[in-house]
Amino acid sequence: MPKILDLQLKTSSLVLRLIVGLITAAVSFILLYYIPANLSSLMYSSGVRDEIVITLVKGLVNPMLPTIGLAVAVLELVSAIMRGSKTYGPITLVLGLLLTSYFYLFFQQGAIVIPLSGYIYPGLSGSIVIQTSTLMLLFMLPGILTALKGIVVTLQSTRSST
Repeated sequence: MPKILDLQLKTSSLVLRLIVGLITAAVSFILLYYIPANLSSLMYSSGVRDEIVITLVKGLVNPMLPTIGLAVAVLELVSAIMRGSKTYGPITLVLGLLLTSYFYLFFQQGAIVIPLSGYIYPGLSGSIVIQTSTLMLLFMLPGILTALKGIVVTLQSTRSST
């Protein structure tokens, strides 16, 4: 039986956790890292040739999104493997905080601003503001609940070890 930190697992259980972790990590990697990191090239390859549209969409993606998305994917894998150990609570807490911050940045703090300066008519400047605070909070809710779960699991594991 393999032992990882304080976690004693059967080989079949470890393999199952590894498979589940790899699947969730792959989905997170594609959705939270790959698509934001390669959005303009994906748009171009799908037939969007308008440079203005590509520039506008590229400007909507916060540069920190792919980095946070990659960290979420890694923590998804680690979380699936370490479930039941003493490190599961802190890992879950960090995962929840990263998911919350990802969607906070994704929705640009609740107001997506699209600058229009020079795109429609030269010399004309302005911007379109889309209020997304309600939608942002809705998407942040699972991350907040995951962070709370991490706190509860951490507190329970510290109580049981004393």
